[in-house]
Amino acid sequence: MITHIVFDIDGTLIDTEKYVLQAFQKSVLEIENRLIPLEKLQCVFGVPNQEAMEKMEILKTRQVEKRWDELYRQAFCNVALFDGIRESLQALKDSGRCTLGIITSKLDIELRLDFDYQKMWPYFSHFVCASDTKLHKPYPDPMLKYLEKSGANPKETIYIGDTVYDKQCAHGAGTLFGLAVWGAHNKNTVEADYYFDHPKDILQLIK
Repeated sequence: MITHIVFDIDGTLIDTEKYVLQAFQKSVLEIENRLIPLEKLQCVFGVPNQEAMEKMEILKTRQVEKRWDELYRQAFCNVALFDGIRESLQALKDSGRCTLGIITSKLDIELRLDFDYQKMWPYFSHFVCASDTKLHKPYPDPMLKYLEKSGANPKETIYIGDTVYDKQCAHGAGTLFGLAVWGAHNKNTVEADYYFDHPKDILQLIK
């Protein structure tokens, strides 16, 4: 029986990828005069900003991060939940059969920006952000922190995300992993315990 359903945010709940990567690309071009193709930036999606900049060998990290944040905020009004997310979250919460949580590589302030705008707070009980652990996905630390905070049984907990990093985090902590196929780029190469083609498919977990 699943008692805790935990979600990633970017690429799982909110369709942010295009705006996050375009803002990163433009900030690097403006600050370091380097144009990094968007396809090469795919590997930085869903990881903390500092790790993303290390992967791309950014030199002026503070300036790039500040400009990245500014550009993303400018585009934020275009960001939306994936189709079916709100309805599915409401159905899960209304069922009374599970607790909903969040594990994200975002900073606390970034989480608040997303959740204030999308009015997502009522659905979730527990949150783990980048600032809550020293090690981040793909390490199991974020999920271990979630289990500590919530008191959840790992065998009754599933993490739903869109990348192999999410899978490694979940399995490393002994929990199940469900792939959000609607947001996943490498859906054929990410092994999962469950594959969800549409957010409504998650409801099968509580039947």
